Formats: sequence, C-alpha cells, structure tokens
Amino acid sequence: MLLNNLFLDLLKKVDSLNDSLNESIPLVAQELRADIENIREEVFKGLGLTTAGTMQEEYDRLHDPVNHPQHYTQHPSGIECIEITRHYPFSIGNAIKYLWRAGLKKSASLSDKQKEIEDLKKSIWYINDRIKQLQNDNQ
Repeated sequence: MLLNNLFLDLLKKVDSLNDSLNESIPLVAQELRADIENIREEVFKGLGLTTAGTMQEEYDRLHDPVNHPQHYTQHPSGIECIEITRHYPFSIGNAIKYLWRAGLKKSASLSDKQKEIEDLKKSIWYINDRIKQLQNDNQ
C-alpha cells in the first residue's frame, strides 16, 4: 500500500505538470505531453493496472472502504490484513484483525484511545474463544 501511495503521488505530480503546460509553445508542450504519457503508463504498470484510468478512479480503487478499508491496508509492509487472517481459524483470524486495526480504525462515538482499547478487548475475546474451543475439543 505504501508503494501504491508513492505511485499515486507521482501520478498526481505528473498530471499536474501535464495540466500546467504552456500552450504558447506547442511543439515543446507536445513533446512534454508524450513524455508525461509515457511516465503515466509506467506509473500505472507499477500500480499493477492494465489500463490508465482517471486519478479519481485510481484513488477510489486504492481507498475502497468496503473491499479494502484503510484500517486494514495501512500496515507498513503493504500487506492487507485479510491476506494473513484468511489462513487462520476464524477466532484467531479475528484476533489478528482486531490487533491489526487497533489504533487505526476511527469511531464517531469513541475517542481514538477508547476505540483502540475496544479493539484490543475484542482481540482478547477472540483469543479466549479459541482457547475455549481447544479445551472443549480435548475433553
């Protein structure tokens, strides 16, 4: 995700340069536009895209609150939480999920500190749930 943000920042700068070209020097502007388009294509390849959409489309794709919420995609590794949790039993996966997002997910009704505490408590709940499952399996 960090790399994607860097590519998006670069793409914004490239688009800004393209928008600000002076039309009074058309030959230079045309050459610069060709260079800018080549850079845009490379940036889109770096983002793993097959077609170059608008900046807003790419922003929306990379900041999707339903399919890829930011509190699950902000890990410094660039790994999305679900890429890890899907390999664990439900309770362990949920415990990891709540630890992962602790301090990142915001709440309209709770302070950041209260929300982080809530997520940590939820993680503990799922860990205890898994312990109970394992204890019951051994009886």
